Amino acid sequence: MAAASTRRVVFAWGELTRKSAVYAIALGYGGTYNHANPANLRYAALEKAGCMKFVAARPIAADEEMTINFNSLNGDLTSDADTWFESLGIKPF
Repeated sequence: MAAASTRRVVFAWGELTRKSAVYAIALGYGGTYNHANPANLRYAALEKAGCMKFVAARPIAADEEMTINFNSLNGDLTSDADTWFESLGIKPF
């Protein structure tokens, strides 16, 4: 996978754990959540377990898409701008 492609699927593990600048790829459903601002899932790095945790921030209806905020480096639901897409040259829907 090219470096530009890899940046689209990794989490800033170092930012989430307040450690060195390393990155993580979420396996399973963690890598399939789409972006929304605000999102309906929060995420966090569980450093000792070496995994990501995704938690619903509100009740999610049946057939509703589960989303995270790609602009947030710390798992927050909202961000002031959709700069993540712009930095990768992607036009959000």
